[in-house]
Amino acid sequence: MSAGAIILFYSTWLCYKLNNSVKNNTAANHYWVLLALICLFIFGYLAFFARLIYSPVHTTNELLVSVIFFFGAIFVVTVLKINNRLIYDLMRKSADLKKLNSDIENKNLELRRHTEELKSSKQKYKERSMELDKTLDDFYTLRLGMARDIKEKILEEENKKIKERLDKLRSEND
Repeated sequence: MSAGAIILFYSTWLCYKLNNSVKNNTAANHYWVLLALICLFIFGYLAFFARLIYSPVHTTNELLVSVIFFFGAIFVVTVLKINNRLIYDLMRKSADLKKLNSDIENKNLELRRHTEELKSSKQKYKERSMELDKTLDDFYTLRLGMARDIKEKILEEENKKIKERLDKLRSEND
């Protein structure tokens, strides 16, 4: 009988600890309700224990009620331990998710920066390509002009040579 009372007092400590670890006010309110129910359970347990002490006659019903109270206390502690473990795991996973989210946000910022750099590089590439196209056009125009000038000079020189030959031939014939 006293083992059940000790277990229930332990369960109040577990419930209080669980209540303090929960950051959500709504969930914390539910744990306060659970703590109040555990306290009522302890009060019923102690009232039954007092009845056993002051009553001279004991029947099997009292034994059955004692067993029910004991396993009820075991049930309460088990549920609280499971809740405590679940909340701990959820808080740990929440922290892991926050870290992953932060890492993803950092990667997104880095990706945005790289995207902007890529856009800037693409714009510079486009400008350089246009500049190169213009330079090639200018060079081609210059080359055509030079080819025409060279052709004219060659023709002039050839005409000059032909004229000199003709003059030489005329002077020989005269």
